[in-house]
Amino acid sequence: MISGLHIGTELRRFKRAKLARVAIVAIILLPLLYSALYLWAFWNPFNNVNNLPIALVNSDKGTTVKGKQLDAGDEVVKGLHENKELNWTDTSAEEAARGVKDGDYYFALEIPENFSEAVASPAGDNPEKAQLRVTYNDANGYLSTLIGQNAMSALLQTVSDEMGAQVADQILVGVVDAGTGLKMAADGAGQLQDGAQQLNDGLGKLNAGANTLSTKLGDAESGSKQLASGANELANGTSQLSDGAGQLAGGTAQLNAAVDEASGKLGELTTGVGALAGGIDQAGQGASAINNGVQALQAKANEVTELQTLNSQTARDIARQLRLIPGKQTNLLADQLDQLAVAIDTNALGKDSIYTAQIHQLSDGTAQLAYQLSDPNAPLRGGVEQLQAGTQQLPGKLGELQSGVKQLNDGAQALSQGAQAVDQGAHQLSSGANELSSGITQLHTGAGELAANMGTAADGSQKLAAGAGELHTKLAEGASQVPQWNEQQRLDTATVVGGPVMLSAMNDAGDNTFGAGLAPFFFSLALYIGGLIVFLLLRPMQARAVASGVAPLRAALDGLWPAFLIVALQATAVLLVTMFGVGLHPVYPVALWLFCVLISVVFAAMNQMFNVLLGPGPGKVSAMAFLMLQIIASGGLYPVETEPKIVQWFSPINPMTYTVNGLRQLMYGSLDERLPIAIVVLLLVLAGCVTATALGARRDRTWTMKRLHPAINL
Repeated sequence: MISGLHIGTELRRFKRAKLARVAIVAIILLPLLYSALYLWAFWNPFNNVNNLPIALVNSDKGTTVKGKQLDAGDEVVKGLHENKELNWTDTSAEEAARGVKDGDYYFALEIPENFSEAVASPAGDNPEKAQLRVTYNDANGYLSTLIGQNAMSALLQTVSDEMGAQVADQILVGVVDAGTGLKMAADGAGQLQDGAQQLNDGLGKLNAGANTLSTKLGDAESGSKQLASGANELANGTSQLSDGAGQLAGGTAQLNAAVDEASGKLGELTTGVGALAGGIDQAGQGASAINNGVQALQAKANEVTELQTLNSQTARDIARQLRLIPGKQTNLLADQLDQLAVAIDTNALGKDSIYTAQIHQLSDGTAQLAYQLSDPNAPLRGGVEQLQAGTQQLPGKLGELQSGVKQLNDGAQALSQGAQAVDQGAHQLSSGANELSSGITQLHTGAGELAANMGTAADGSQKLAAGAGELHTKLAEGASQVPQWNEQQRLDTATVVGGPVMLSAMNDAGDNTFGAGLAPFFFSLALYIGGLIVFLLLRPMQARAVASGVAPLRAALDGLWPAFLIVALQATAVLLVTMFGVGLHPVYPVALWLFCVLISVVFAAMNQMFNVLLGPGPGKVSAMAFLMLQIIASGGLYPVETEPKIVQWFSPINPMTYTVNGLRQLMYGSLDERLPIAIVVLLLVLAGCVTATALGARRDRTWTMKRLHPAINL
């Protein structure tokens, strides 16, 4: 051991080249990649949870409670945005579901449509807990789901406390209103007591007035005289009523005669409408005949037009053939044939002739005329038939009118006779009132005193009635506002008040354990380590093949082939032991095995590239360093959004990012575009590593002193 420290022994050989000294420094600093770098990357990821994109959907429609609008969902959204611990993005339910599935959002919180109704429900007959719906997706990262669950637990407590206060308020409002109504009912009862006392005093005065009335009935003389005067005025009024009833009877008789005259004229109108309908039928038949003739004419015209078009086309074909023959005369003759074709199309019944267009217009017009006059569904023909049907119903309606007018006339005659009888009775009443006047002369004075005393009694009874009415109203209001619960409703209400908000969560990838959630990361790590250690036993490339002039690409593949067999067995063993020994249950086991083999080959090619390009020693050190960079930027442990910016920038170009994404897809069964992207990226990385190794093989055809005497020989 002491001799190893002596200058010139083991350590002296590292002084030969600068690369050797760098390797010593790298070995010294390498543990930092596993300690300081790891701690720096994941020191406090929960402090950056507010960088996670989270969808927030407010589907609450609100409700009305005692005439006031309650929007509990808006209050929750406002409170969530005021709390900066999470990064909420307001969106629709469809966009949130798509975003969680595609990985745009780590999870989504939805406030359902009946949230406000559920919050206010304890004040009604059917209390229920308000729900908040949370959607997770382990395919976006199992730890992000755990973070979301922890955040939702804290959020649920906060929302429950806030909504619980509103629920209790809805219950206490009714109790407070009931207490106010009962207080007002007590005030009404006091007024009822005062009114009853006043009624007692009034009744005493009424007794005294009754005694006075018995001795002073003679004082009612003036009242009896007024009665007689009123009876005389009534007699005069009934005389006027009798005259008016006679005039009414005469008017109804005139009305009856006028209705009879109108009945005759209505018959003439019905006959005229019937004649019009018959004329429409004849016109329709004529229009149909004309239309048939015009349609036949158009058919013949169309035949002529087709014949002319055929001739014009023939002329054009001949002209086209003539133009193929060289010569001025043939071209002139071809132009004349084209002019002839134009003349054929524009004259007589050619396709472009104005006469052809006019025949088509005539055909359309006769068809429309025949349709309007003969088709019952046409507007003109239908309107005439409806007019005829309406006029046919008029005679019956007029008969009902005649019967009613006759009844009105009979009633008016009876009214006139009754008015005469009333007039006679009114005159008899006037005579009796004059006779009564002499008998009640003394009634006037006693009745006046009785009325005064009765006024006091009426005031007291009025107050009594007002107090009793107010007592009844307020007691009824108080009773209606106090909840009427049975035992079960009381227990339900107590449950809701104790915890008014309930969390309803779902996971698009199903339920997974913590180990299953970390399996994609550890699969990637194990397969990379496997690709690293395989070249501790195997040479990354056969020097003899390179020296013999074998093509560089073939030399690279020859060196990768033995490693491929070993790493494929490593991937198989890892998957089988995890499935049957640990208990992993992937959704797509065969596809997962193929993908694991692809990952192992890619990582083996990557380690081969490092060893060939940098040499066995530096290559393995670089491979370990690159492994640590891949670990922290892969998103396999924590979402990259919680890590430093430099890690976030490296993540899209990190091969392990795509191995983790692909393994999650195949393990959890939530397939989307991330799986094909991962496969394509890994194939590109494989092609790039093999190409780089081939370039290294081409370089190694030339031997140098550094290759003969490497700084580090492993």
